[in-house]
Amino acid sequence: MWLMLVATVRAFRNEGYDFADIALYVGGGVLALLVLSFVVDMFREKAKEAEQPAETPAAFDPMAGGFPVPPLPGQELPPVPRRRSRRERELIVSGGPDTQSDESLGGTTDGKEASDG
Repeated sequence: MWLMLVATVRAFRNEGYDFADIALYVGGGVLALLVLSFVVDMFREKAKEAEQPAETPAAFDPMAGGFPVPPLPGQELPPVPRRRSRRERELIVSGGPDTQSDESLGGTTDGKEASDG
């Protein structure tokens, strides 16, 4: 860009233009570029603002910052997960039909643990 500016000024001087005329032409060109870039930047910003939809607020997480906080007005707490009642839970019995005894695995039933040695 700088090289083109210097070449243009030299070409004007070789054609016999006065320094004031050259300064006016160069200043006008620079001013036109600045105004053009300003207008383009304004339209880009407007297009970005129009392009972005309104963001929906994220779900409220009371432990987001590491400490429990109350919800702001308009926010709702998520439902609290609860355990099933005892009647609904399955009763697990030791020695049920799905378990294998130590005898079927080759173990002893004398109540002592087998040694490794």
